[in-house]
Amino acid sequence: MNQATTSEIKTSSRIRSTSTITGILAVLFIGGALRLDAIGGQIVADDELHALRVAASRSYGFILSHFGHSDHCIPLTLFYKTTIDLGLISEWTMRAPVLLFGIFALLVCPWTVRKLFSQGTTITLTALLAISPTFIYYSRYARPYMIASAAAFVGILALFRWFQSSKETPPWIWVTCAILAPYFHLTTLPMMLMPPILLGFWAICKQGKAARSKLRGMLFASELIALGLVLLLGVPFFYDGANLSEKVGGGKIGLATIIGSTKLSFGTHVPWIVLPALFLLIWGVLTGFRKQQGFTVYLLLLGLTQVAATILVHPSQVNDPVIFLRYCLPCLFILLSFFACGIDELDGKIARITSSRLQGATALFVLTGLFLAGPIQRTYFHPNNWTNHAIYQYSYHPKAQGHLKPELSSEFYNFLRQQPRGSLRIVEAPWYPEWSRNVYGGYQEKHRQTMLVGFVGNLNKPREGELSPDLTRHFKNYVWLDDWDRMKERRIDFVILHKNLAQELPSGANVQPEPVTSPMTSWMTRYQSRYSTPFFEDSIIMVFDLRPSLSSALGTP
Repeated sequence: MNQATTSEIKTSSRIRSTSTITGILAVLFIGGALRLDAIGGQIVADDELHALRVAASRSYGFILSHFGHSDHCIPLTLFYKTTIDLGLISEWTMRAPVLLFGIFALLVCPWTVRKLFSQGTTITLTALLAISPTFIYYSRYARPYMIASAAAFVGILALFRWFQSSKETPPWIWVTCAILAPYFHLTTLPMMLMPPILLGFWAICKQGKAARSKLRGMLFASELIALGLVLLLGVPFFYDGANLSEKVGGGKIGLATIIGSTKLSFGTHVPWIVLPALFLLIWGVLTGFRKQQGFTVYLLLLGLTQVAATILVHPSQVNDPVIFLRYCLPCLFILLSFFACGIDELDGKIARITSSRLQGATALFVLTGLFLAGPIQRTYFHPNNWTNHAIYQYSYHPKAQGHLKPELSSEFYNFLRQQPRGSLRIVEAPWYPEWSRNVYGGYQEKHRQTMLVGFVGNLNKPREGELSPDLTRHFKNYVWLDDWDRMKERRIDFVILHKNLAQELPSGANVQPEPVTSPMTSWMTRYQSRYSTPFFEDSIIMVFDLRPSLSSALGTP
């Protein structure tokens, strides 16, 4: 080989290395941007309120010793309690832990698998994690699922790499993750308890001095994990284990559940994309068997353990695909890893056929197709204060969640839509915090203006779903209807008072007497005495303009 050829090889290698780094940085930027997009404007609602309510009303001792009826995550609730006491609670601080772990997963998970998969697979996996609608969703949702699942995946990979290495020190990353993942969410226990059994059996079968040494290290690590879990979970299991038993056995997993969760996993509802994706997934698994048989078997058995445990326990509402996937969320890392492997294999074959002229083009084509066929563009429009709402996350078909859209709709929302997008700020009151009874996401999809939630309960005793006045002032997307200074500070243009919100709910919604008629009648009277004639009124809503100079320029609805 002459000097010129050697120089060309080195130059080509540097170019490929630079291109790889540039590609990874671009992917990380896209993934981070999707997770951070308008995050501060997201209204805390539905299950996100469980831990907040407990943190605001209970002591540290109670939080440490109870799972709670609504399964508040103990470490997250402790964090919320601390931020409340320090006066730092807000939408941002509530979502900061899961957001950090969502970005952490983008950085660390591909780095952890880099020696177990090829470079192309690692880059593709990074891209899949970055644009995965499910992982974007859970990175923005103030619940512990992202934290627990990311910790679980990093832990099982760290243990496998330690098992293959010559290190004698205990696998501390595994120990840490195996304790923290179940502490943040108990559903990760099956996946966390199985690896020592699998690798221990493997070590026994291999025999030899090195295998026995690994077995001793794993037994010591398992003892530390058991001790850590007992210290963290023993007291809440003793005092509050009955709350967990109530949630077992209430769901039924059928074919529709599996199909729906598969579509959510690949991030698209389009069958002609899901089917080829399944083919690439299977190809990736077969490639794994050929190149890394032990590692592939290890990941598959752990994934099957998690799925089998979920099917066996069949917790309440697990028939819903998004709930089933939530319980199996660590498995999505495994699925996307093998999917990335299949994409990389296809890309490599096409590159060889075309003499490397299309190197990387196939992977880019597949990733672009997934992105365009997914829900991201439909969900993350501006402004959208409800990106976590069930109408966007429980199915990726644009019409699949029609039963969550409002039964009635005022003409005023068409008037708002005619104004420049995002040019107005409105307050809607009252509200149902549950996704199944919350129509405001559907309304905003129509009117495309920025909105806040108005609280209507008694100041000394807020209604269900409302916070105390002292706590409310820390959240920029909530406001009490008589907090006139806050209204001015938030530059509110219109306050929309719903006369009977229950009548607007979709057919079949679980309607309760609260929130509606009597408190709203008194609020309408108070607003009329302060602002005189409503800007707009029909049988559904009464609208008051808080900035008359602006509203007069808009004309009449």
